[in-house]
Amino acid sequence: MLLDELVPRFEVSQRHAVIVDAPRDRTFEAVRSLDLAGSAVTRILLLGRGLLWRGHLDIDQLLGRGFLLLGEDAPRELVLGLVARPWTPLGGVRRDLDPDGFRAFDRPGYAKAGWNFTVEERGSGSRVRTETR
Repeated sequence: MLLDELVPRFEVSQRHAVIVDAPRDRTFEAVRSLDLAGSAVTRILLLGRGLLWRGHLDIDQLLGRGFLLLGEDAPRELVLGLVARPWTPLGGVRRDLDPDGFRAFDRPGYAKAGWNFTVEERGSGSRVRTETR
């Protein structure tokens, strides 16, 4: 799993999974365009940052807001990363990093987060798993 290579050490992890009645290729495409703003949890987190999000919020839009595409093995796995100070009023997102900079970053006072989506064949459908570290 790419996430294991890119974020091998972590203090907290959260995992979720869902079975989807669609083949892996189509499911992976859907993950790439998934509207994350439809999640109540995402809306609460954005509101906590002082952002009232209206409209569609997908992975490409996250990439434009400081998230990094750390790795992609389509149609199996996609890994995003973020270096920030989420406990500060403006969030302290480091927008000057590339994937190599993310891997090497170890400055105190920042949090590093990795977030993956994996899609596995499951009979005639797929299983989508996500983990945040």
